[in-house]
Amino acid sequence: MTLTNTGTANQADNAGNEFTDVLPAGLTLAGATASSGTALATVGTNTVTWNGSLAPLGGSVVITITATINAGTLGTTISNQGTVAY
Repeated sequence: MTLTNTGTANQADNAGNEFTDVLPAGLTLAGATASSGTALATVGTNTVTWNGSLAPLGGSVVITITATINAGTLGTTISNQGTVAY
């Protein structure tokens, strides 16, 4: 996942999470990393959060989420969507 600031102002590290992703049924969270800021993988809730700031005009972070596909999901479509708060 790549988050990019295309605006003209810094996106500060505000209170709370700037990014949250609760992985859907069918996936089991194994871990998460980020190229900047702090990624946190909470395995018990299958949730990844990221906190950090993004510089204006192209500042970005790459968040890598590692998960396993659960048994019994053969033929199932698994969709995932995260939320950004700024």
